[in-house]
Amino acid sequence: MKLNSFEFENFGIFKKISHEVQGNTLGIRGQNYSGKSTVMRGIRYCMTDELGEGRSEALSTFIRNYDPKGVAKLSLSLTTPTGNQLEIRRVITNSGTERSLVVDGGTPITKAKEARSEERRVGKGC
Repeated sequence: MKLNSFEFENFGIFKKISHEVQGNTLGIRGQNYSGKSTVMRGIRYCMTDELGEGRSEALSTFIRNYDPKGVAKLSLSLTTPTGNQLEIRRVITNSGTERSLVVDGGTPITKAKEARSEERRVGKGC
């Protein structure tokens, strides 16, 4: 799969960050505590439901400024080897999370079983 872009709002230290990936490689560099690991955690979380190895923090701790009424939004745009366009959207609140998958601009799929089935269907060859 190819990562085309990502956008995070109120996630970690970022009020808003978005990036269009040019080419086949994404390099992230910056000073200490500038958010490099946060970007990688956001991408990993969107794709796997995991923040990283050994991470046990509550997801709500990744809402910017630990705002109890805050909402963090994450999205990834991907292209599969078969040419399908995917958008994975995640929302984190203090009361839980939501996930949706959009395939080729269609209706968002929000039920986990349906999303996994669709991911397997369009992700063949990944």
